Amino acid sequence: SGYAAFARALKGRRGISTLVVRGRGDVEEQVARDIVEASGGAARLAPTCEGLSELLALIAQARLFVGGDSGPLHMATAVGTSAIQLIGPTDPVENEPRGKSAYRQLRVDVPCSPCRRGCAAATCMSLLPHEWIVDAACELLDESRVEARPRRAIETSAPQWVAVS
Repeated sequence: SGYAAFARALKGRRGISTLVVRGRGDVEEQVARDIVEASGGAARLAPTCEGLSELLALIAQARLFVGGDSGPLHMATAVGTSAIQLIGPTDPVENEPRGKSAYRQLRVDVPCSPCRRGCAAATCMSLLPHEWIVDAACELLDESRVEARPRRAIETSAPQWVAVS
């Protein structure tokens, strides 16, 4: 998985662990577990959130959020967590984060994107190299170090982490 490769590369380059955030469905749970397993110890499951307020609190503690154009990504930028928006079938202008945090939009220019509906092949997402995501993450982490705001650690054994949705 691209997220697992991202987690391994970020752990290798920066020593930062990745927390995988997921929804409540069985499919999302399995996808998250598969990412964690494929990460070789670079990622782990985020605590289960019982509602949006818990998810928001969790995301607010992350140094960085990486994900597709989703509600959690927009929540991250709204609370000041830097974010990397992975753009596939959605329009990068219409869906640009409007929060107060730094962000990067990453997309591969394919003729069918933005289609606004997605497809089974998901070419626009599958062609996005995890190296681009790691490079953008390192940029944003370096920027956030300069403007670091105090954060409480969710777990004292892992105060630095990146949330991935």
